[in-house]
Amino acid sequence: MADRNAADLNKVQTEMQKYAADMGLNFTRVFMQNADNMVRLNLSFAESTLNAATRNAEAIARAKDPSEAVALYQQMVQSLLESAINYGNSVYGANSKASTQITEVIEQGFNGIAQQVGSAIDTVAEQPGASPSQVVDAVKTTAASATAAISEMSKAARKMAEVAEANFTAMQSATASAMKVNGRPS
Repeated sequence: MADRNAADLNKVQTEMQKYAADMGLNFTRVFMQNADNMVRLNLSFAESTLNAATRNAEAIARAKDPSEAVALYQQMVQSLLESAINYGNSVYGANSKASTQITEVIEQGFNGIAQQVGSAIDTVAEQPGASPSQVVDAVKTTAASATAAISEMSKAARKMAEVAEANFTAMQSATASAMKVNGRPS
């Protein structure tokens, strides 16, 4: 009977570890997708800004009189500001989507952990001849698995916040640069 209890407990613990590993993989997937989106957004913004600056500098250099140069300069600044705003909106949208996905993984994780904890305790407690030490061991092991899963969720959430902060800082810098080009203080 003790062998059956141990086998049942091991099965529940294995399922919990598998569940925690799946949650970690889901976090990794969400994080990697968002990181890929951020890299693409940053490269696209940098490329378009560089191309626009080159075109604008060439156009200003070809200007026939000062009023045409001033008009081109104002169009350039307006274009850079619109580009920075669009970039910010894109970053916000991508991070909002990732945040929603992280929230879903967390909710599923907490629900799954709660079910696994209950299942592990019930499995051991319902077995004939289950000793208090077996129940305590089941609770300890289950709590350790739950703690590990929660730790992974926290790490992923911190990484998402770091990516969001880095992109927000980049957006602020781009907007400040565009404002300086226009002669306005940032």
